[in-house]
Amino acid sequence: MDDLVNDFLVESHENLERLDRAFLTLEQDPTAAEVLADVFRTIHTIKGTCGFLGFKKLERLSHGGESLLARVRDGERSFDAQISQALFELVDAVRAILAAVESTGAEGDASYDGLIEELLALCADESAAPALAQAAPASPKDPAPVESPTQAPASARSESRVRVDVETLDQLMNLVGELVLSRNQIRLHAETSVHAGLRSSSLRLAQLTSELQEGVMRTRMQPIGNVWSQVPRLVRDLCAKIDKRIRFEASGADTPIDRSILEMLRDPLMHMVRNSIDHGIETPSRRVESGKPAEGWLRVRAWASGGRVRLAIEDDGAGIDPVRIRQKALERGVIDAAQAAVMSDTEAVGLIFRPGFSTAEKLSNISGRGVGMDVVKTNIERLGGSVTIASRPGSGTRIDLSIPLTLAILTVVMVESGGVCFALPQTSVHELARVPPRGEPGAPISVQGARVLPLRGALLPLLSLRELLGLDPHAIDGEQHVVVLESDGRRFGLVVDALRDIQEIVVRPLGPALARVRVYSGAAILGDGRVALILDSSALAERGKVLHTQEIAGQGEHALEKSHVRRQLLLLDGGDAGQIAIELAQVLRLEEVPRERIERSFGHPVLRWRDEILPLGFLEVCLGAAPARETERRLGGGTRFPVVVCDVGGRRFGLIAQRILDVSEEGLEPCAGLLPIGIRERGSLGGAVVHLLDLEAIAARVLEAHASAASETAA
Repeated sequence: MDDLVNDFLVESHENLERLDRAFLTLEQDPTAAEVLADVFRTIHTIKGTCGFLGFKKLERLSHGGESLLARVRDGERSFDAQISQALFELVDAVRAILAAVESTGAEGDASYDGLIEELLALCADESAAPALAQAAPASPKDPAPVESPTQAPASARSESRVRVDVETLDQLMNLVGELVLSRNQIRLHAETSVHAGLRSSSLRLAQLTSELQEGVMRTRMQPIGNVWSQVPRLVRDLCAKIDKRIRFEASGADTPIDRSILEMLRDPLMHMVRNSIDHGIETPSRRVESGKPAEGWLRVRAWASGGRVRLAIEDDGAGIDPVRIRQKALERGVIDAAQAAVMSDTEAVGLIFRPGFSTAEKLSNISGRGVGMDVVKTNIERLGGSVTIASRPGSGTRIDLSIPLTLAILTVVMVESGGVCFALPQTSVHELARVPPRGEPGAPISVQGARVLPLRGALLPLLSLRELLGLDPHAIDGEQHVVVLESDGRRFGLVVDALRDIQEIVVRPLGPALARVRVYSGAAILGDGRVALILDSSALAERGKVLHTQEIAGQGEHALEKSHVRRQLLLLDGGDAGQIAIELAQVLRLEEVPRERIERSFGHPVLRWRDEILPLGFLEVCLGAAPARETERRLGGGTRFPVVVCDVGGRRFGLIAQRILDVSEEGLEPCAGLLPIGIRERGSLGGAVVHLLDLEAIAARVLEAHASAASETAA
């Protein structure tokens, strides 16, 4: 019986969400016959099952709704606002009873006799409804269920879907995690073994484990639309309460996401929706005065991109006024006058994420209590995601969320400090750099007691992982490395002793003692059996007071002599073109791309990079040092290609080089002579001739080649 009750609860919750959506549809189109038939069947199913299970209160309640819907379906009553409100109250009452059954096993002590009487009174003729509403009529006979030709047979549905308990899925995920750990251990031993058969078996095991892992992950995935299934009802109820007209639109509901993230995403989404309804979208009269339609709109869109899920919440309301934000922040002491004077509009709007900050003039039970958006940001970042906001006064606001597909498996950068291994989620790592020893050009300096690193003309605040965790307050001798992280839109460098590798790990929960230490978000067991703690970049930034250090760095940047920040050059092997240099400030990222990831578009190589299609060009071909047919030969051989991702005036493209040689801060000694097209400067560096790339000319050559090929094909 317990299994039957559990199945009934799960199915009933799904049915209630369908009823919410169906009643909203009927409010817009009361004559939708198919929707009416589907609603009637759903209520009848709930009534029949709860009668079988002995839930008498639920049976009486659903019987009243079924009787009313039968009259509407048969055309004896019209679906009006009074009936709609009563049916929504029915759904809320059923949901409350189901919650009581789920927690206590019983239907609870609440009485719904008044609602049942109202439903039965509405069953009568429209003219008699007011009189009958004062008395409880006799229960009508159960209407016979109506079969619909559009309803799929039960056998067909059962063959395509099987209900699996969540605990079973979690257990499978744990077993796969153990298998991944064993795979990593075997791979570690196989790499040092001379037995060829062991290496071959290890590769096969790795492939099968990856396929099994992907399969189990798919079973944990749910459509992200489940997280906003209750939003249409929320919009309807709040609009009725505060006298607004808002149209809700959603797209991308089928985008898959891990169920654990789905649950943690629900509350932040609901809070942002409430904010848009209460603060963002104006009343109909004010919208008309502003030249807008009386009805506003609220849109939620979701899509997958680069192993992550993107979510956009957008409205056409009043927007956020950065001037008003600055004034409120000054009044509340969040910022001072000097900060307000240099703060951009984008930074001002971002102040709404500060704890306790609110611009609401009065409190309400919907929003405006001075809490919420900071919690939204904290929860999203705890998931390994990010939040950005863009707003234009008078036009509306858009909030963008970027969250990982799953938290069960993470790609991390392994680092070491004080002899201890740690993991940093790759999504929070912006780049990796070397910390030059003291006395060398580009070495860390002190500005008002804060340690900063000159990096591409700016000062990057530095935090020592050893000092933050109390591993060893003294710096080690020898070379150190910095991992550039981003938190709250601000970058900082984490100094570590060594960089290890990038690998996939299975996330394990922390014990109670470590869970209280906020700098850790989880743990993982490595292939060699060691335990690595996963670091939380936001908590590290908070503990290291990055915001304060960054303000000091900003004050010191203008006083930093130019000689301290020398031009950094990325040195490449350009094949027949010789050594090529690119200013590192113009490089977005260095990628080592497998050959199979490079695709063709109108005969030219392209790469799917993040959420865009990146045009590619071979360095030798762009400089005229090799014919265009070299691209075919290069793509035909080799397994991986170094790709330099560049940005010139907002135009992104990639350059394929032979090899990435080094990064140098030494100045070029000029050499006389004519410069080829695409070369801005020629000089001597370390005894070798180096050509400094004119990246604007190269960008034009790469992008025009792709554009002309596309237009010729279209013609």
